[in-house]
Amino acid sequence: MFTTLHPLCPILTVRLLLLNRYLVSQNCVKPLCDLLTVLDPKIISVALNALDNILKLGKHDSKQMGHNAYAIMVEECYGMYERQMSH
Repeated sequence: MFTTLHPLCPILTVRLLLLNRYLVSQNCVKPLCDLLTVLDPKIISVALNALDNILKLGKHDSKQMGHNAYAIMVEECYGMYERQMSH
């Protein structure tokens, strides 16, 4: 099965990059970060996987931009979480 999918890998990779960029443009980072506070390990795992993919894309893009804009978004969400916990 892998050999039949192998020629499609570059196409699938580009589609995933575009999908991740679209999701970030639709403000998905904060809701994904919010899911990290849920007590269900499966939900946390899915959220971490999605954030990992977004951060990898940001790392790739940082070569051109000079900084990982998506990492900054995640850090800002953590800051919002910290402010909520202190009130």
